Amino acid sequence: MTPVIKFVRPLSTFGLAALAVLASCEKVDDGAATRAQGWDGVTLSTVIEDGDREVFTDIDETMPAADGCAKTALDAHEILQAHCALCHGIGAASSGVPRFDFVMDDDQLKAKTWERMGQTALRFLVPGDPDNSVIYQRAAMARDMPPVQADPQQPFYPRISYSQASVLREWILNCFEGGTVTTPSTSTPGGV
Repeated sequence: MTPVIKFVRPLSTFGLAALAVLASCEKVDDGAATRAQGWDGVTLSTVIEDGDREVFTDIDETMPAADGCAKTALDAHEILQAHCALCHGIGAASSGVPRFDFVMDDDQLKAKTWERMGQTALRFLVPGDPDNSVIYQRAAMARDMPPVQADPQQPFYPRISYSQASVLREWILNCFEGGTVTTPSTSTPGGV
């Protein structure tokens, strides 16, 4: 009987040490106990309900938009206003060669082309084709607009974020009549 006790005693010492270590560990939260609560204290559902829902332009959900494209267009114009219009939306003082002063005018963006010396004319906005729209190419793909300041005395204009680029892409891709291209364009740049 003595050999059995000698064998059990080291295990119980080891077992107590292991139990002490395990007791000091935090309980793992699988999320079931801390699901997000709604404004009324009820646990939010993870089920997506069928049917149309309204689109709002504000966080308080008091200002509905006509549809998803109306909200996307509003967001896209806010991005253009914040990142492009400081230089390209100030009338005769606007930057660009030739002068590009219509960044906030969708009709002119769709109708006009950017002509650089010795190069093919490129369209500023090709409905349904962001990859061949100059405003998307320059702001989101090449990321050279707004330009980095050459002089530290010049103001810093931040480039658009990837999230903002996705808004511009969605706007150009789906929110113009005659738009909606489901596959990437294989035409020449500028859609010409």
